[in-house]
Amino acid sequence: NAPNEEDTSLPYQLSPSYKNIISVLLECKSKQTRNFADITGVAEDTLVLEANGSVSSIVDWARASKLDKNQQRAFEITGHFMLTFFSDDANQSELPQRCFRKEKLYLRQLVQMKIRNCDQLICLLHGPGGSGKTAVLDLVQAYAREYCSYLDNFQFTAQTIVVTAMSGVAATILLGETTARALHLNRKIDNIKPQHLEEWRNTHLVIIDEISFADEKDFANINTKLGVLCQSINKKYGGLNIVFSGDFRQLEPVKKGGPIYKAPAPEFKDWINCFIELEGMHRFKEDPEWGELLQRFQKWRSYR
Repeated sequence: NAPNEEDTSLPYQLSPSYKNIISVLLECKSKQTRNFADITGVAEDTLVLEANGSVSSIVDWARASKLDKNQQRAFEITGHFMLTFFSDDANQSELPQRCFRKEKLYLRQLVQMKIRNCDQLICLLHGPGGSGKTAVLDLVQAYAREYCSYLDNFQFTAQTIVVTAMSGVAATILLGETTARALHLNRKIDNIKPQHLEEWRNTHLVIIDEISFADEKDFANINTKLGVLCQSINKKYGGLNIVFSGDFRQLEPVKKGGPIYKAPAPEFKDWINCFIELEGMHRFKEDPEWGELLQRFQKWRSYR
């Protein structure tokens, strides 16, 4: 998958234990000096809590990275994937249990699970080029990578958070793969082998960028293939948390099916349970007039 990732030669890894997660929550509470310049472009050292999977650390990372308000909320919501690491174990002492369950409750509140009435996150992260979608997704991966480094018997790999894009250029920018290749969209179900299923045993989140290039058949195929790969064909997208990222106000995809918003597509119109709109112009700090011109053009297209 992505370059510079850890070795993924093992078919799957042991899931983190209850004891692992409790130890991270209780012990990793100090602040470290970090620089998020590679992600947000702000070259400034800042103190931030260690990524211990807690609400306070997720919120602190959003603040310290200098994301704008909407980006911060997008990062916090995407922190929903942290809940996939949490599991209950009754054979533990009462004090760690109380801490564990309390943190789970706080996480559920942060990601608004009660409002969405769903344990699964199916999110549309929408915004024009330069609004900061990639910065949010890069920060999510950085947080997850640090959190996993504290867990025994668990290593962050390219399969922990599967990063894909509908176009090859976007996949390269994200250091991921094309959606077709990563999700085996062009492979017949009969040709999906046991080793492919093993690769997905420890996947906690799927990110699909440039989703505006996907048509109705693509969404149906993504749902089918994730169901097979996760061996949960009766669950939406195989039961995985998923973030669709893109801009539907750009040029329409060159496909017979046309843009997804003009099709019935229940996988898109009925299943998405979280929508976040980014409106920043971070890419145009040096030329705000050009950024404002592009924004006006996008608004013109959306109201045509």
